[in-house]
Amino acid sequence: LKEIGRLKEAAARANRWADKNERTKIGFNPKKEPDRCIAKEVHPTMSRITTIKTNKKLSEDTMNDDKARDRTRELPMVELQQEEYKSLQAQIATASQQLSIAQAIAVKEKSRSEELSNLVNRMQADFDNYRKRMNESNKRLKEDGICAVLEKLIPALDVLKQAIQSIPDEKVADGVKMIYRQIVDVLSAFGVEEIPALGEQFDPNLHNAVMQVKTTDPSKANMVVEVFNKGYRMGERILRHSVVKVAN
Repeated sequence: LKEIGRLKEAAARANRWADKNERTKIGFNPKKEPDRCIAKEVHPTMSRITTIKTNKKLSEDTMNDDKARDRTRELPMVELQQEEYKSLQAQIATASQQLSIAQAIAVKEKSRSEELSNLVNRMQADFDNYRKRMNESNKRLKEDGICAVLEKLIPALDVLKQAIQSIPDEKVADGVKMIYRQIVDVLSAFGVEEIPALGEQFDPNLHNAVMQVKTTDPSKANMVVEVFNKGYRMGERILRHSVVKVAN
């Protein structure tokens, strides 16, 4: 629509220019230039045709001028786009470089994190092992303390047993028996048990043979036939070996 408006305006200017030329054609003699007058009279449309051609040429010139101005306006836009493109390329290159640096840092931090994680796992495993060793050590120390006390207490049973057998007064003997039973109960509370000996096969891990006796019965060979002192153990730990006589 703007282009049509410009064409109409150019045509109007051309018509005005042609009319003005017709009006200013003075200073000629019709008698001396009859052809000019005749041509104007005979061909009245020639002036209009010339005007139309002139208008068409002016319109084309106007269009060419507009296109030239458009191209002139487009040049800065193209240059601006090129500058923007170059700027974007520079920004992309910078961002790519920063991304590469960030990736390298991320890989380094990941490796460090794995190292720290492995270190924490090793420390945790070492602490667990240390805790187990300490628990076992404390348990062993506790057992050692209990065993040390019980080992000192067991000989008292032998003395009490002999006292019971040798005291003629029954009331006194009953009192000693009560003491004897209390000590036995204390030992039982700590898991102390008597080691079976009489009639059992001799076991050097459990029995301490102080005497041997000959036997003619092959079935009694290497068998405990008499117990002098009872043996005691607490779990797998031997508090005292049984002192026995073995048949041979």
